[in-house]
Amino acid sequence: MLILDQEELVKLTGKAKKLAQRKALRSMGVKFGERLDGTPVVTIDAVREFIGIGSAHGKIESVTFNWGGMQHGP
Repeated sequence: MLILDQEELVKLTGKAKKLAQRKALRSMGVKFGERLDGTPVVTIDAVREFIGIGSAHGKIESVTFNWGGMQHGP
């Protein structure tokens, strides 16, 4: 299972603090877990589901995310 690192999580949510990241993930509808310290844990499969390309177990063999192309706010 591949998970996002902190830098990728900031790029996905636009937030640096774990509380704000969890709030952003919930509002985006991205499934995530939490570490004991409250840090969100997001899998690559959860991101793929969020952007609508299915899971890693489907027919897609490779995906490269363009984090710079994501919009944060208006």
